Amino acid sequence: MRTSAIISFLMTLTLSSADLGYRLVGDDLKCGYDGRMFASTDTTNVEECHQRCYNMESCNFFTFWESENMCIGCTLENDSYLEEDTGFEAYELTTIKTPEDFGYELWKAGKVDGINKKCPYGHEDRIIKHDKTTKEECYEFCKEDPVCEWFSWGEPEAVEKEQGNCMLCKEDDDLDDHENFIFWTVLRDLEPDDSSSPTPAPTPGPTTKPTSASSSGDPHFKTWTGDKYDYHGECDLVLVDHPTFSNGMGLKIHIRTTRVNYFSYISNIAVQIGDDVLEFDNDVENFLINGEKVAPQLKYVRTLLGGFHVRRDPKAISIRLDDHIKAKIDLVQRKNGWPAVVVDGEETEIFKGSLGLLGDWETGKRLARDGKTEMNDLDATNFALEWQVRDTEPMLFKEARFPQYPSTCTPPTKNLSKRLGVSNFEKEAQKACAHWKEDIEDCIFDVIATRDVKVAEEGHIGAAVA
Repeated sequence: MRTSAIISFLMTLTLSSADLGYRLVGDDLKCGYDGRMFASTDTTNVEECHQRCYNMESCNFFTFWESENMCIGCTLENDSYLEEDTGFEAYELTTIKTPEDFGYELWKAGKVDGINKKCPYGHEDRIIKHDKTTKEECYEFCKEDPVCEWFSWGEPEAVEKEQGNCMLCKEDDDLDDHENFIFWTVLRDLEPDDSSSPTPAPTPGPTTKPTSASSSGDPHFKTWTGDKYDYHGECDLVLVDHPTFSNGMGLKIHIRTTRVNYFSYISNIAVQIGDDVLEFDNDVENFLINGEKVAPQLKYVRTLLGGFHVRRDPKAISIRLDDHIKAKIDLVQRKNGWPAVVVDGEETEIFKGSLGLLGDWETGKRLARDGKTEMNDLDATNFALEWQVRDTEPMLFKEARFPQYPSTCTPPTKNLSKRLGVSNFEKEAQKACAHWKEDIEDCIFDVIATRDVKVAEEGHIGAAVA
């Protein structure tokens, strides 16, 4: 079980520039204040400036003024955001490290990012401050602290001296504005790249303690044991049913799938804890609790679901289920419009006794509603139909939609396996999905099904949540 990316002379020049890891964009251009990640006045050459940008997560442009030894790094959507300034040369990185290479990434919330942000002073969310550390030491401090999820690092000369002030934080709701600091999100639970391995066959039981399970895309399900299966019908389905959760308060997770000819995708997710219901449709800025749109985030005000903290991350709604911010339910926003849900119990037994499409928590087996009958067919249709939301269960979504039980789930209109199996698009899909750290076969499937390589851009769902 599981715990929890005209030839000759001109061609030569182009290849030489690419080998350097950066390319010249233009003269008399520099990084402005928007998106600026650092500015240094002790840089002796372009390569040194390049290395400073290359080793700063999210930095993708740098500008250098040789006579002044000035190097400025920034993160920009494209070179049109560079500003005119005589003396500077502007460069764009052609080789960039991924957030997984660092273990952390620049914090973002909508259009706001972590530049010139830090952990709030004198607030309960700030854990501790360390003076005169490197950025990597600050990251290690946070990684070793079980409740630290973010860190801020910097000061006016932090890049030049390679030492700055380090602040660790357990929440990101009420950040302070502060020049020369950057606020980072730690990527926890990174797993080794096993994308070349085939999808494992269903196993009869656990090999270690279960921790996490998920559902995503055009729906790919991963049980508590890490076993994978797909189902492409259209209906409301029970992902998790946990009646004994929190001393009988109860927890339910339902998903709604929408059919598009030969495949379907998750369009809505609903989570019920006690009498409260949260509904998510792939927009972290707009979601419902008890049928009402949740107000924008305010300082020092927490959103609750059944008494549990609902945190708004840049890419996900995260429902925190224990005091140490370990067990959680992440509702992940995806650019392709297909939200995902990750149910993570960490080292707790908080999901013990739960059933549903993610399987039995204790064994990982795909069990029917009676908690006894195993349903391990390679074709998961019967198992999915077993967990179609019944008319005896609450309607968690604000609006009902056909089909509703006893009408059965609507199947896909074509034989998907035959269509995908002969696809000439597979090589292009494999190339587009090569950067995925895990679940690469799910990515290839989605790209082929949609005929859209952009589906692969964000990476696997684990990269979206920390």
